[in-house]
Amino acid sequence: MLFHRENGRLVDRTAEAGLTGTEGWWNNVTVADLNGDGRPDLVLGNLGSTRISRASSSEPARLYVGDLAITGRSSRSSRSISTA
Repeated sequence: MLFHRENGRLVDRTAEAGLTGTEGWWNNVTVADLNGDGRPDLVLGNLGSTRISRASSSEPARLYVGDLAITGRSSRSSRSISTA
């Protein structure tokens, strides 16, 4: 979704930006002044359609974060659940 601040309110401008249907596993965000206007811009990263795991409302995916190997360090594990 893309929101634009207008008159102090955030307005959904996803469709106008041509981003309808671009849902995904967004996992990166970087802030930078890309156009030199002195205001922060956001650059977002998505896992994309080449990812092996797929998720939908009927076949969800889960992301587990924590000290899964009991090493004192945080790690991640993702699992897709397929009913097929």
